[in-house]
Amino acid sequence: MTTAHYPDRAPLRQRIQAIHNSGVALAILASGGGFELLTELTSISGASAVLMDAATPYSKRALAEHVKVPRSQIVNDVKIGGSVCQETAILMAHAAWTRAASLCPDRSAVGLAVTAQLASAKPHRSGDFAWIAVQSGVSGENVFSMRLAFRAAGPNGRLIDGSNLREAQSQLVGCTALWMLADFLKNPGLYDLSTDFYQWIGPDLRKLVDFAVGPCVAPPLDWPSADFSHKNGLIYTRDGKIHPPDVWLDASQHYIMGGRFSPVHWGHFAMKAYLDRVTGKQGIFNLTRIHPKKGRLSDEKVRALLEACAGKVDVLLDDEIGYYVDKVRLWSCDLAMGSDAFEFLQLMKPTDLDKIAHLNVTMHVVKRGDIDWQAMGKSMKSGRVRFYSECSWPISSTEIRGGGAA
Repeated sequence: MTTAHYPDRAPLRQRIQAIHNSGVALAILASGGGFELLTELTSISGASAVLMDAATPYSKRALAEHVKVPRSQIVNDVKIGGSVCQETAILMAHAAWTRAASLCPDRSAVGLAVTAQLASAKPHRSGDFAWIAVQSGVSGENVFSMRLAFRAAGPNGRLIDGSNLREAQSQLVGCTALWMLADFLKNPGLYDLSTDFYQWIGPDLRKLVDFAVGPCVAPPLDWPSADFSHKNGLIYTRDGKIHPPDVWLDASQHYIMGGRFSPVHWGHFAMKAYLDRVTGKQGIFNLTRIHPKKGRLSDEKVRALLEACAGKVDVLLDDEIGYYVDKVRLWSCDLAMGSDAFEFLQLMKPTDLDKIAHLNVTMHVVKRGDIDWQAMGKSMKSGRVRFYSECSWPISSTEIRGGGAA
């Protein structure tokens, strides 16, 4: 950091040391600015104790390899969507959180994200601003975001002291992200930065930016009335809308990942992220409210899943389409499942497995536990099955319910 802007580095170094000593597994995604946070984080010995991975996708194409960027548009002279918005920052933090959890499953995962639109030779119509987001928790339940809106500065992109405006903006974004992360690790229920942060940056920098802080608000769920039928399924998209599957679902672009998700956890998101990458399709969580073997889920648990996935993953909710063969017949999409579910099909529902094999879909099977892949593959009479042993993570909803998962 430029000492002209931050004369007393001790408070920042104290927070960086606290991050190093936190014992978490941290992954970072930063785009457009604020990259100084990586320089500062690694300037003090001990970063390797927490920092698992960091990526700085700069172009839109590079960022799209990490998250599905919402479409940009101008509404009432206000820019929404695009690479620099709250939704994208949340998605980036979620991708980073999933990455940290998959790299270090035995520790608490934290994802930190920065996306920025900073001063340039051609002024931005929507101004200069940045979003910072952080996510943690077994199910990613702790999420917080902050918006920095930069005010106009002096002529020729210079501050009063003659320093470069863009540089000052990027430095402020970087140190704000680190301070915010340190506060968040102490208090996942964070609703504002500590007051000493505003004192530390000083009056000159406070004149440069407006801070808007608060917990991330997921898109409101368009929850149907009690008599609304889910007989043939309903798609709850990540933006909080509802669509019938026969209109919205596209077998060429989507695959279905069934489960109870009770509760949903980072392993589910990590499995989806991996399969999205290798299949080139988007995974959809599928929850059956009245399962033929596992019974009925309460409305409270269904709502909890939808709220946990809001802004991150699309969810296909149905009433009682619990068997995989029925899912394929109705929706004609590829399936994703754990090897335990596939083994159950082989042992208990071999007729269903043969029917699926002739319905022109691919089953993507992810390893869970000790499985004899060779024997499992030989038992298939026909059809398309792909086995993935490299994306197995030691976590399950059963363990979490029993208190056995970190």
